[in-house]
Amino acid sequence: RLREGIAGFEAEGVALFLGGRRVLILNRLSFSLGPLGPKLEGECGGGKVLLEGSWTGTVRLKSVGFTCADQISSLDADVKLNGGLSGFLRAEGVKTGVLRLDEVRLEFDGDKFSGRIRSEGVEMRGRGRIKLDYRDPLRTSIEGTFRGGGLTLFVKGDLRKINVYMR
Repeated sequence: RLREGIAGFEAEGVALFLGGRRVLILNRLSFSLGPLGPKLEGECGGGKVLLEGSWTGTVRLKSVGFTCADQISSLDADVKLNGGLSGFLRAEGVKTGVLRLDEVRLEFDGDKFSGRIRSEGVEMRGRGRIKLDYRDPLRTSIEGTFRGGGLTLFVKGDLRKINVYMR
């Protein structure tokens, strides 16, 4: 069901696809243009995700208990883009091809990130870089290395396809 308003819309029962693959299922999705900027808000189960822009160019992603993404069991995040990234992201049950990550915790600072990844009882710590692509945000590249328990986990790719592998 779709309801349109003067400065936005609200839809129920929404599935979002990326590259022919379903990535999100939402109970409700709303978009509005307000005095501070555009706002896109999604809900499912008890979780919410908010993507908020400002007319000055700042973008903010905020998520609390978001469980609607096919590749992630739960997402909590508060990430701000304003020339660089700042904030945090915590994801549980991340599926990356053959490897399942129990928990990912990242802190962002400019074009760098640091954090912890837990997979199969092993905790790894590491850091990496993000190269933002403002023309095509899905082509934003990410590269990082995490070490722990005698293992090294590599993360490389762009937001369309992130490769994660261990050595």
